[in-house]
Amino acid sequence: MISINRVSRIIIVAAVTVIMMNASRLSQADDAVQVVHPIAILPFQERGAEVREMGVQVSDLLFANLVSVPNLFLVDRENLKTMLDEQELSLSGVVNSAEAVQVGRLTGAKILPPGSVLEVDSKLHVVAKIIGTETSRVLGDSVKADTPDGLSDLAEELAKRVVKTLNENADSLVAKPVSSEDRLAEMPKRIPQIKHRLPAVAVRIAERHIGESTIDPAAETEIAYYCDGLGMSVSDSVTKRNQADILLTGEAFSELATRHGNLISIQARVELKAVDVKSGDVLTTASLTKIETVELVERARIDLVLQEQGLSMLGDDSDSLLIGHLLRAELFAVWDQSTSEPNGRLVVFDGSTGVRLSDQRLNARNLESLTESLVQQITAAIEKRTSSLSDEVRLISMGTTRNVDLPPQWRSVAKEVSSVLNQHLAVHSSFALLERERLRYVLQENSLPIARVQAQLLASASTIVMEYSR
Repeated sequence: MISINRVSRIIIVAAVTVIMMNASRLSQADDAVQVVHPIAILPFQERGAEVREMGVQVSDLLFANLVSVPNLFLVDRENLKTMLDEQELSLSGVVNSAEAVQVGRLTGAKILPPGSVLEVDSKLHVVAKIIGTETSRVLGDSVKADTPDGLSDLAEELAKRVVKTLNENADSLVAKPVSSEDRLAEMPKRIPQIKHRLPAVAVRIAERHIGESTIDPAAETEIAYYCDGLGMSVSDSVTKRNQADILLTGEAFSELATRHGNLISIQARVELKAVDVKSGDVLTTASLTKIETVELVERARIDLVLQEQGLSMLGDDSDSLLIGHLLRAELFAVWDQSTSEPNGRLVVFDGSTGVRLSDQRLNARNLESLTESLVQQITAAIEKRTSSLSDEVRLISMGTTRNVDLPPQWRSVAKEVSSVLNQHLAVHSSFALLERERLRYVLQENSLPIARVQAQLLASASTIVMEYSR
């Protein structure tokens, strides 16, 4: 006797593994082999007149320090236009074909370390972001000195820290290429062993791409491949499907999500259930597990990430980036400095639902305390996000604020009153304030070529519209 219910759950585990192929994390076969990722050095930004011309100097010095590191190799982006013009000239037929450059061999940079130079409290700070161009994950390093005289020493120290960060965390910045064979070899480790006969299965998944005809049954073929690889008998023909013990059935949908230049994003959904053929009972359904880890993703320089992905299409397959693995930002922290508060205020909202989680002024005496205040408020917002909304909480949003006939000198007071009301509503236990003022960040996120589904914002039950008059 075999337990159909138990085995069907094992089949669904295999199916979910296929659906979540972007989330798979397989162990490396040989930890001693260190993968070298291409890096492009970009000019550092200068934050203020007092650090003028230091950005280019820092990026040049950083390049000079990194180019000699044996386990790194750098690719050029500063002279990119010149290289592309040369390739275009080779294709024009003007250049001798025997001496023409090979087109389509550009190496894509999987890691970008853009940065900035700034002076704060009479100290020179050099900050470097370390961005994975496949995932948009971001890490960082920084150095500081009392005077700008030791810029060379600062760049050398920054290079050491960047190399250390890359050696320790480079694999977390890039997407993991996982083959079907690797996934199949990993599956037995994730599911319990069965000593009895495995059931015969039939797979029937209806597929369609919205707006276009479906040529190949991709989901059905993949699920059948993994079931067969796990040792199950797979019934392919329609006549033999009734002889199977379990029917894996469901639907698969795909549609065009967004387009960024030559980058096209497709969003897809697969729904599966296991049915006992004899009784017709639904034994189990596929469910995806939500990941609760907190990671930083780059958005301030997302243009560099998308540019590098586009350039990767000009390279060959051996050096190309894995496209479509950008992580979705689920939480937005916006530092609003347009208010009357000396340090501004921090607004944190859920990018998936639109619920504002925090809206507080920043109290700080210096740069260190300001940074600490930012981290504390973001951490508190993350903890608040993990608690689900109760049915008693009323969803509200702030509408327009109109000044009917107040004199100009009172307009700032009216704006301040609206700001204070927003702050109180954001922390009130009976309400959930929905973000409407900064939805452009969500719209930008939805336009990126991201593997995960787009945000489904909550609708407000009430909208507050404020008018001021004498």
